[in-house]
Parts: sequence; C-alpha cells; structure tokens
Amino acid sequence: MQAIDPFQAKLEQRMALPDCPQLVRDFIRIGGHRMKSPKSKVDYVNELIQYNAFREFGDFDALKPQDLRDYINWRSDNSPNGELSIASRNKITSVLRTFFDYLEEMEMVKVSPAKRVKTMAPPLKPITVFTDRELILILEGRRLDGTRIKFKNDLDRYRWHAIMRLMIETGMRNAEVRGIDIEDINLDYRTIWILRKGNKEQKMGYGEYSASALRRYYELRKTLVGVDDKPFFLSATGERIGYMIIQRMMKDIGADRKDVSSHTARKTYATILYNATGDIKLVADSLETSRAARLSCSPASGTWPGPKSTTPGWF
Repeated sequence: MQAIDPFQAKLEQRMALPDCPQLVRDFIRIGGHRMKSPKSKVDYVNELIQYNAFREFGDFDALKPQDLRDYINWRSDNSPNGELSIASRNKITSVLRTFFDYLEEMEMVKVSPAKRVKTMAPPLKPITVFTDRELILILEGRRLDGTRIKFKNDLDRYRWHAIMRLMIETGMRNAEVRGIDIEDINLDYRTIWILRKGNKEQKMGYGEYSASALRRYYELRKTLVGVDDKPFFLSATGERIGYMIIQRMMKDIGADRKDVSSHTARKTYATILYNATGDIKLVADSLETSRAARLSCSPASGTWPGPKSTTPGWF
C-alpha cells in the first residue's frame, strides 16, 4: 500500500476551506506543474489566500507592480518577527510571479504586473581569502597556525606542493585539479588544458614556481610502477585522487578554522588578480565564471602585492 504524502493531504484540506478562492484551486490543479512538491503547493495556497485577504481577486488588468510591492511590504509589516527577511520577501515575489504568469497564460490578464517586481539581492558575505602571511606559511609547507605539515613520503610532499601552487596561482577548482591527465600538461611551455564546468575545455598558463613544483612531482611519479598511467595526480593507491583528498589537505592547512576549503585558494587567486589589474572581466574570464562581480575585492588584511611586488612566487 502506497503511503500518502502528508502535505498532499494538507493541501486538499487547505483548498477545501471556505477562505480558499476558486481561482487558487484552479491554479493549483491546472498550473500545479510549476511547483515541485505538495509542500510547495501548500505554501503557494497559503500565500495566495493572504494576498486575497489583502486585495480581493478581480480586475487584474488594473493592477500595477507597485500594488504587489505594497502587498509584500504589508506582509513584512505584519510579520511575527517584526519584518520579513530578504529570502522570505523573494519567496513571496516568486509566488506572485508564478501565479500571474498563469493568469496571463489563461488570458485572465494581458500582462503580468509581477514581471516588473524584482527580487532583492541578498547582502554579500565577506569571503575568506588567505592573507599575505598565510600564503607564505602554506608555501613553506605549514598550517595557518605555523605548525609544520607532516608528509608520509616524498611523493606525498611533492604532490601537496604541486597542488597548492597550482590552486593558488591559477584559481582551479577541486574537480579541475583532480581531472588533470598527464597529456594535458606541457611542462616545457608551462601550459595546461583543464575541463571547466559544463565540459568546457580551457587552456591556461601557470608560473615558474608552479612549473617547478609540477616537474618535481612528475619526475618522482614517473618512477612508480603498477599505477594508473593516465591521471597526473595519484592517490596512495595509485589511482586518480578523489575529492576528499584535496578537501582534507585544505582542512589540515586551516587547522581549527572552519572557513578554509579548496575554494579559499580560488577566491584568493581572484582577489589578487583583481587588485593587480582592476579588471573584473579578466577575473571572470580567468575563472570561467559569471559570478566574479560578487567576489570581494578588498581582503580584510590590506593590500595584496601587485604585478611589481617582490613577494616571491604569487604568479
């Protein structure tokens, strides 16, 4: 016997109550494919019932975007918590957009007034980047608290330094580093092919310090027997390294800090590059991302070294 979704039962009960307009019932039954789950449908029904209490359904063509904004503000003013969060306001906006898109599709309104009601951008959170001192510690093989990292053997040590250099100096993602094959790297010309998100291939260069670390690791890797001969970076079992190996490397570097991950190196690279060039488009192209504009461009620890800095080996 198939179990009944409790939210489906709750949805049927809610729609059967007198305060639920027939238009909302029709919207759920006909346009319900726009919602992913019975729980979402319950949320939509509750929200639209409140909207109907604020402004009774009817004469939709007379509605203006400001009327919908007034409703959202009314909901915020009457929130038990004093005011709605940005996420809650955006959720209401999404409900109204979906509902009025349905009305437009059913030719009950010529143009949806919700199309011009914009969602609010959440406040940007400060990002974690490595400071100048922390970068020096990492490239010396130390944790952020200054203690030395213990390596199992030379292969472990050389691999660690190669990966750290590459991530800090190129901004590669965890998956991009793991996906590197031997044939992707040209150690003589200091270029590398990587597979970005969406299976996009990109050729990029790297600095002399990364080249030195990569060559040192590769020379030792070539001496191994009985290992996978395709991936560049190998695990202790002779296979391609996994996601958690790099994550554990970064967590070990951070010691007790929970805000350090493989993306910290990527954000550090982006911040250094922006401070050195002032070109956000260059940062976006280098990272193969459209979200570069959301990156913090001012590390909390002051100014990063520019192109003429004497600080060794950032690029």
